[in-house]
Amino acid sequence: MNEKDEVIVGYELIYEDLESVRKEIQKSPALVFLRFVLPITAIVIIEILFILDFSIIGFSTWSIILIICFPLVNLLIVFVIPKALPKILVVSKQIDRLFLESISQYPEGKAIINNYGIQVDLANTTSYNLKWSYLTKIVERELFFYFYYPQFSYLHIPKRAFTQEQIEKLRQLIYNNMEKKKVKIKSKSQGKVKNSG
Repeated sequence: MNEKDEVIVGYELIYEDLESVRKEIQKSPALVFLRFVLPITAIVIIEILFILDFSIIGFSTWSIILIICFPLVNLLIVFVIPKALPKILVVSKQIDRLFLESISQYPEGKAIINNYGIQVDLANTTSYNLKWSYLTKIVERELFFYFYYPQFSYLHIPKRAFTQEQIEKLRQLIYNNMEKKKVKIKSKSQGKVKNSG
């Protein structure tokens, strides 16, 4: 293996990464679909079924109230409550606390990416060695590269750790070692995220 087939970066783990990762993941098309499109579709289908049912058995005052209130209550459940819950729940604070503890234990990381796969060392105490064949998906977003592996787990490496030349080398390694359908990285020319398949 020659030098140009490997990218080595070191990076500091910072608290701001936690919020940045959350924001980037929330923008993922799958989550947007699950959070917005799917619930609205379900509400519309149920409303149609209510209207059909009531048109057969006859409309009453309660059926009209149900037809009007059902979508309003569901929209409230789907869109308003989830935004309020994270501010109320202690779970979010526990996740933040655990992240802060992990930063204090592992204040820096080092990643080595080559034709064998990706190796991430956190403060020389915890190490992840993932072969390309083990990875299920790789996504490049605005601030991070995400390397997904089974059980919905992932490693993220901040793009701030890379020079532009290293980013290009990393993209080439990804293209050369991953199935195209498992890759979603930025194109060299446009800088926009695209599916390479």
